[in-house]
Formats: sequence, structure tokens, C-alpha cells
Amino acid sequence: METTNLLLRPLQDSDEELLLGYVLNPLVGEAAGWRPPNAGVSGKRILAKILSHPNSFVVTLKPEDYPIGCIALMLYGKSKLAKNPTEGEVGFWLGQEFWGHGYMSEALEAMLAYSFTVKKLAKIWYGYFQENTQSEKLAAKFGFHYEYTRNYTYWPALHAIKVEKITALTSREWLARKIQ
Repeated sequence: METTNLLLRPLQDSDEELLLGYVLNPLVGEAAGWRPPNAGVSGKRILAKILSHPNSFVVTLKPEDYPIGCIALMLYGKSKLAKNPTEGEVGFWLGQEFWGHGYMSEALEAMLAYSFTVKKLAKIWYGYFQENTQSEKLAAKFGFHYEYTRNYTYWPALHAIKVEKITALTSREWLARKIQ
């Protein structure tokens, strides 16, 4: 997938070193749902799990094809939120130095178009931790509406109990926003 400033593409061997650097940042990991690597967990293992979904993409800056993060669409059966085969869940993260430049907005717009037009899904779910105000603002910007809160859910990857806000966007809502 290609946008004005970004390319969303499969992982290449040359991406690993840069992406591992982002994975090591505790601010990136905790917002995305994993603990920074330590003696018991390798960064490569975290990265492999993140990019193991068939619809996972490395987000890169054009024209250099410079990796800055990842975005994924988890389909029914792989998603914690999708309730049937017409639904999916989106997840993403970005290296901290690329926050605040609109890159994730651009990547999310491309992923939503892919989800609704190529994958023909009817609904996309998105969950974020209550304290993650950046993700809350991004969800609102794209018209995701609040569905429910998962209170005090244990997250094994973080070894923590978190409150997660669950939002959703239907294909009709997405299309109506595109037409405006």
C-alpha cells in the first residue's frame, strides 16, 4: 500500500535492526502492549510476534523506504475483538521519534481502505489503553465510536493489569466520512 508519504509493505531482513531499536523503547512497547525486551524476552521474538499476522505491514517513509513502525489487520480467529468473519481488528505502533507528524494517521487511512475495500470487512475494532491519549485522539479523528471498556484486564506481555477502551468503525461510517 502506498500513501503520499508512506509505503506499507511486508517485512524485509534489512528492516530488523531499525525496528528492534523502536521495540526496545519502553514508551513504544507499553503503549502497544508489550514490555521492553529483557533477559527473558528477546526483541526479535517480540518483533516476530508483531509481524506474524498475514496482514501485517512495516510502515516506511518514502522515498527512502525507511522503516518507522508497523500496522496490522488481525482477522477473525486471530483478533481478540472481532466477533465474526466480517470483522477485523487494527493495531499499530510507531517509533517515538516519528510521533506527532501525522504518519500514523496516513497509515491508518490506508489500512482502513484496505480493510473495507480489499478485505470487504463490515467492521474494524480498535482497542487502546485508557492512559494512551494519542491513540484515543486518533480513534476519534477517524470516527471510531466507543463500544465498551475492558476493566482491569491482565496483559501477560506487560505483566500488568490494564483498562482498555474498545472502539469500532463500520464500513458505512468510514464511507460516509470519506464522502464528506
